[in-house]
Order: sequence, then structure tokens, then C-alpha cells
Amino acid sequence: MATRMAVRYVSRRFSSGGRMLSEEEKAAENIYIKKIEQEKLEKLACKFSISGNHRRQFLPISFNMFKAAIRYFSTKPKPKMKPIELKSPPEQTQTITRAIFDIVKEHGPLTVFDTWEKLQQVGLRELKGKNHMKIVLRWMRQRQKLRLICNHIGPHKQFLYTTWLTKPTFKNAKAKNYPSSPKFL
Repeated sequence: MATRMAVRYVSRRFSSGGRMLSEEEKAAENIYIKKIEQEKLEKLACKFSISGNHRRQFLPISFNMFKAAIRYFSTKPKPKMKPIELKSPPEQTQTITRAIFDIVKEHGPLTVFDTWEKLQQVGLRELKGKNHMKIVLRWMRQRQKLRLICNHIGPHKQFLYTTWLTKPTFKNAKAKNYPSSPKFL
């Protein structure tokens, strides 16, 4: 920025022959200098632009860097995910995890809802609720006792829990909860 100001000052001194310019002449010269600088920046942008029919806005390089800095600092950083620590005693945790593991192993890939249904049938007292079960499932995934797989059913995705030892075989879960095609009114 300072070099531009110096170049303008020097160019004015030499172009005017040493005399002071009027306000109109200064304004005209400023417009001329800005136009020349813009042309230089456009030439530089053409060198670095993508070849083909793509149009690119010709903005000053410093403005592009400023935009990139704004974009970088405006995005939120990813949250630091600490390991999940269960608050229940180890014996209770072991009972819950053993029951969940056995259900998932026996009944194949299960959704969270299906896992919750099977656990209610078993009647596990240590489990406080569905959110507690979800936390335990996440803890088991973190410890690599279970894995989460995605089953694509048309435009929908279905996330299923399975053990590491079994191959996931999807039972035709086509339209248990999902309509086959969207219906418009």
C-alpha cells in the first residue's frame, strides 16, 4: 500500500513537469492510475485463472486474500471430542454392555430403535433410559466393541449397529418406517 502511494506521488511529480496539479487534474490522474492498476491485476488474474470457458471475477489479489482470511476465521473449529466416560459403576457397565452386545450379535444389524425395543423385552434394570442406551452404544463404538454401518434405502439412510465379527446382512428393511416414494398433496 505504501509503495503504491509512493509510486503515485513520484509519477505525479514527473508527469506534471514539477508544477502543482489542480484538483481536477489530480482526480483525472487518480482515475487513470487506478485503471492501469486494475488492468495489471486483471492480467495477473488471467495468468492464474482456470483455462476454459469459466469466468472469474477480477478482484485485487489482496482482496482475495482478505476474503480467504475472513472465510478461515469465520468457520467454527471442530469440537474436541473427549473420550466418553460412563458414570455408572464398572459392574453395572459390564452388565449393560454384555446385554447390548448379545442382542446385537443375535439379531443382526439393528437400528437404535430396534435395539431399544429388544432391551425392553429383556428387561434390563440397570439401563436408565433410551438416552443412557445411546451413550453406552457410543461408548461401545469408541471402544470398538460395535460398529456403525449405513444402509441406503432409496433416498433414505438407515444407520445400523453391528458387531465387528459378523458380516452385515440387511434384512429387507425396505419400507418399515419409510414410504417408498414421497407423496405430494
